[in-house]
Formats: sequence, structure tokens, C-alpha cells
Amino acid sequence: MFRIFGSASVRRAGVIALGAVTSLLMVGSAHAQAPTPYMFPGGAGLVLNFIKPDKAAEWEGILDKVKEGLKASDKPERKTQALSWKVYKASEQPKDAVLYLWLIDGAPTDQEYSMVKLMTELFPKEAADLYKQYSDSYVPPLQQIFHLSLVKDFSK
Repeated sequence: MFRIFGSASVRRAGVIALGAVTSLLMVGSAHAQAPTPYMFPGGAGLVLNFIKPDKAAEWEGILDKVKEGLKASDKPERKTQALSWKVYKASEQPKDAVLYLWLIDGAPTDQEYSMVKLMTELFPKEAADLYKQYSDSYVPPLQQIFHLSLVKDFSK
């Protein structure tokens, strides 16, 4: 019988080699990632947030509270986080959601932008209720997180 991809042993060796290369690539990319998706080792990130339309105002209010908490914090790294974090609302909206984008630029590379951690630190007594309201505002796919590396700076 004629086989396009060679004998069974050649095909098997090819599959094993492909699996080994794929495993090595996956291990290599895992080492390059941040320890948590909410850290931005390249100093920049973009987070897409898909919010229920009827919860958008409430979600924005929670973000306002976190922003004020970051600015009022005694920790200088929290103030730096506030300075690097901007929130945009997209004019073009997906179906059944309001799309908000977090643009994080100049991020401290050793700090997390995890809302649960920030709420727990900034508002320990209200954190559980705040986080429930916050998380109940999302629709699938919830969030999409992108870790950015600067390629070109047209301002220079």
C-alpha cells in the first residue's frame, strides 16, 4: 500500500518529535509569563472587560472606589499603580455587553492589578461584598488579558 507520509514507524517518529517540540515551546513560554496574569513584567498591559449593560454604572462605581483607595494609600506602589492605569469604554460594543478596556502603561513590574487583592488590601471590611458586586457584573468571556512589550515609540 502506498503511504503519502511514509511508513508507520516514520509517521510515529514524526508525531513524537512534533510532541517534543510542542512541549518545549509550551515550557519556554510558561517561563516567560508573569507569576499571575495581573502582573505586567513588560510594564504594560491591556485588559478587556465584558460587563453586563445593566451593571455598567455599578461596575464603574466600584472602579472609582478602587481608584480613590489607590490614590489615598500610604504605599507608594499603589499610587504608582493608579498613575499607570486608565479605563476606556469602547464606542463599538459587542452584543449583550459593554466593553471596557484597562490600559496599563508604566506599570510597576512587581505589583499585581488583581481586583480581589486590591480590594482586600484597600477595603478589608467591605472586600467580599465589593468583589461579589464586581464579579457579578461580568458576562463571558469576562476578561481577556494581554501582556504588552513596546515595539515602537512614535513619540521619540
